[in-house]
Amino acid sequence: MTREADWLSYRQALDAVLAHAHPLSTELLPPVEGLGRALASPLVSPLTLPAADNSAMDGYAVRWEEVTPATPEHPVALKVVGDLRAGDTTQIHHLEPGQALRIATGSPVPSGATGVVRVEDTRSEGDGVLILTAQEKPANIRPRGEDLQEGQKVLPAGTEVNPGVVSLASAMGLERILVHTQPTVAILSTGSELVGPESLDRVRTGSAVLDSNGPGLAAAAHQAGGRVLRRRRVEDSLPHLEEAIRQQKDARVLILTGGASVGPADLVKPALEALGMKRVFWRIRMRPGSPVYFGTLGDQSVFGLPGNPTSAHVTFEMLVRPFLRTVAGHGNPFRLNVRMPAGAPLKGGKGLDHFIRVVFRSHENSSQAGGGLAAYPAGLQGSGLLLPMARAQGLAHIPPNIESVAPGQEVEVFLLDPSGALAPGGHPLRQGKTPP
Repeated sequence: MTREADWLSYRQALDAVLAHAHPLSTELLPPVEGLGRALASPLVSPLTLPAADNSAMDGYAVRWEEVTPATPEHPVALKVVGDLRAGDTTQIHHLEPGQALRIATGSPVPSGATGVVRVEDTRSEGDGVLILTAQEKPANIRPRGEDLQEGQKVLPAGTEVNPGVVSLASAMGLERILVHTQPTVAILSTGSELVGPESLDRVRTGSAVLDSNGPGLAAAAHQAGGRVLRRRRVEDSLPHLEEAIRQQKDARVLILTGGASVGPADLVKPALEALGMKRVFWRIRMRPGSPVYFGTLGDQSVFGLPGNPTSAHVTFEMLVRPFLRTVAGHGNPFRLNVRMPAGAPLKGGKGLDHFIRVVFRSHENSSQAGGGLAAYPAGLQGSGLLLPMARAQGLAHIPPNIESVAPGQEVEVFLLDPSGALAPGGHPLRQGKTPP
């Protein structure tokens, strides 16, 4: 097999990865069990909500033209003819002039009533009520169908099921919603030096390294909507690697870390190719994370990520995460990206896409874009350092044609926050836009 590198740009690599990302099958689940999944079909309301005009306040249903003149000095007196609570329709009747109906939030508004005066603007007096003040226009009635109309397509396919979606589906009486299945993931951390916490004494002497990629990438895959079947460590041995890879056939996505470069112990590519993997690309012009391998092994998509922990996390964020979310059916698989000023110099250059781990702090010039926040390096940017990645609130993208971003200049930042995936607008690189 040839060992020549492809040296794709990041944009080319992203396009190649997503070209192999096809949404998975679907299943019907109770709304709460679909949390984090993507809707596989539009959500259509079988109901009109609210089903009737109802009160937005605890107060008194009134004929609004009767109460508009009310002031604390000259209140309007009305006779209270009933007490209506949400779900109680037994006391609904036509409201005559001079009458008011005590009403609770969510209760259907009786005919004849044109508004609801909130209870704070009233005072009880005997069997009546004094209206102390009222707005000029009728208020506090939610009209029928204000939220939903029967037959309305309320959410498109690809929408992520969040708690609000769960509440909406439940309010519509949907016992099941159609969602895409989760992509199954297996993670192999390669390297004979890797150990678990039970071997801490060896780590202290420098004869072993704790495996951080396996747990970290399992967490990242879970956060991206994947279902991690297993993760394990594999020593640098072709037979062991090949056997470990064979054992992951049931996973839709296989992620390997380490062994993807050109050193004598970098055996991931030879092991995969010996098993018949079809290579899509190897090596990207990005930092950190150049030695990335991507291909297919039967129906399985395989990512070979660098062994350096920051490189593994950044390449997961920028390549594997969009892939997982696309096959999971999400309409927008990308993180929210914003533009904000750099608070300190951010270095790029050498014809590479740079992804700088950054934190957000108040900018000395609060009039700058980004709501007064600026992007500062989260620490040293070495690919083997874990603390800056753990601190990072975002990844600042420096495109290949920019050598550096000076303080005060704007930079594109991908927000490392789960909710960022819900934002509209997509990925500017995917859309062919290069930040200025």
